[in-house]
Amino acid sequence: MRFFIKKEDLYDALVEVHRETGHDGRNKVVPALAAKYVNVSQDTVALFMKLCGVCLTKKAQKKGVVLEPNVHCQMNSRCQVDLIDEQSKPDGNFEHVPVYQDHLTKFCTLRALTGKTAAAAVNEVLDIFSLFEAPCIPQSDNGREFANQLVTGLREQWPPALKAIPYEI
Repeated sequence: MRFFIKKEDLYDALVEVHRETGHDGRNKVVPALAAKYVNVSQDTVALFMKLCGVCLTKKAQKKGVVLEPNVHCQMNSRCQVDLIDEQSKPDGNFEHVPVYQDHLTKFCTLRALTGKTAAAAVNEVLDIFSLFEAPCIPQSDNGREFANQLVTGLREQWPPALKAIPYEI
């Protein structure tokens, strides 16, 4: 025997059945509810599960999502230095764009380069550093060779300010 459930009692029934199924998912909750009640739709169950705190936490843990962001308290404590490749659609002789972004403020500086040499990138990054100062932690994801050449070039041209930068980024 199945029953009609009142709107006022729907939430409690959803919580009860969802807990009984161990927060496993819609495919287990819907049949369990259908065995007891006639008027509970799949959309109602999906909405309930979308807002379930336990399910959201389980989902975040499965995907490896970082729950606490890396927070920085001052400008230039950490920055990202990357190189965008625009060879497929150059602007005249300019084929690459070095990008400098501060993690805290999200302030971004772009420059144009004619080639992808570390020496050219070093000159542009040094120009950016002269506007603010060298960051405590520079990051790059353009490959170890390029990042190491960039840091080596920066250390050679601006040694006093970059003593704290690790050799490899």
